[in-house]
Amino acid sequence: RVLLLEWVEPPYSPGHWVPEQIHAAGLHSVIGSPGDRSRPLPWEEIREAAPEGIGVISCGFGLEENLVWARKLADQPALKSWFTGPVVAFDANRSFSRPTLRIVDGAEQLHRAFEKGEQEGPGFRRV
Repeated sequence: RVLLLEWVEPPYSPGHWVPEQIHAAGLHSVIGSPGDRSRPLPWEEIREAAPEGIGVISCGFGLEENLVWARKLADQPALKSWFTGPVVAFDANRSFSRPTLRIVDGAEQLHRAFEKGEQEGPGFRRV
């Protein structure tokens, strides 16, 4: 049960091919279904969806930039008060933002980060 955020301030849901990447990784997207477009998310909707892990895939950013966003997200009072799962930053430019064969890499990174619980690997790092 994961939530990938295509933006953090404000939070944006995953859209386009990202829900399929989540499914291909063997995970369940708590917000975002195949064919959905990205949209702003109120904090209450995120809380009600009860994700067990959150991934930051801010469109147009690499790993280091998304690591900064993931740290900001992890410190958000609206999240910190109830969320205890991992927050993971990904290299969105490389594996999520473009509809190329690299989206397979993105699905593999999701699997390693959330299903296997790895702390870091090529293209991702836990906060």
